[in-house]
Amino acid sequence: MYSLGYSILLINYRGSSGFGQNSIDSLPGKIGTNDVKDCQQAAEFVMSQYKFKNAVLYGGSHGGYLTTQLIGQFPDFYSAAAARNPVTNLESMLYTTDIPDWVLVEGLGEYDYDFKIGSRSIPRELFEKSPICHVDKVKTPTLLMMGKVDLRVPCSQSIEFYKALRSRDVPVKLLSYKEDNHPLEKPQTTGDCIINTLLWYEKYTNKD
Repeated sequence: MYSLGYSILLINYRGSSGFGQNSIDSLPGKIGTNDVKDCQQAAEFVMSQYKFKNAVLYGGSHGGYLTTQLIGQFPDFYSAAAARNPVTNLESMLYTTDIPDWVLVEGLGEYDYDFKIGSRSIPRELFEKSPICHVDKVKTPTLLMMGKVDLRVPCSQSIEFYKALRSRDVPVKLLSYKEDNHPLEKPQTTGDCIINTLLWYEKYTNKD
């Protein structure tokens, strides 16, 4: 990407591993807030310092969660977005993932050992901390990439977001890799994701 003229900003947001265990422990219960604020603050600072014409997003898994959160919370800032196996709806993910404990801990701040999947008392907070909660505001053209055999973040997460954007006439494209799981790491898949991401950016960024 750098060789094609893109500058790359990698953000060590609160909750990532770059600042130790205390930073990691600060995120549960605050996803969609602390991590999103850190990413947006960094992006705005770089844009103000270097006067770039476009800002684009790329992320996978929790990075995909951040990508889809940012285009909803800051709908006029990003020209294009690409997300690999993104978490888009914590509420529905609870029923399909192989790590429902992660959903509860990250979404609510602690694990409830008495919680039963299928309970009528699923906290509304899970939906409110999900990118799908902000989908009505999304304007950014979005590329979604999913692994059909992903157990961690099931492909239904990408499909939900795809359908939500399509129904709102937001430019969106969904790529499905039938033999890939969460990392999307097969060589041919990695290459296809990179090529399609760059083509997506080129289509929707301003070159003037």
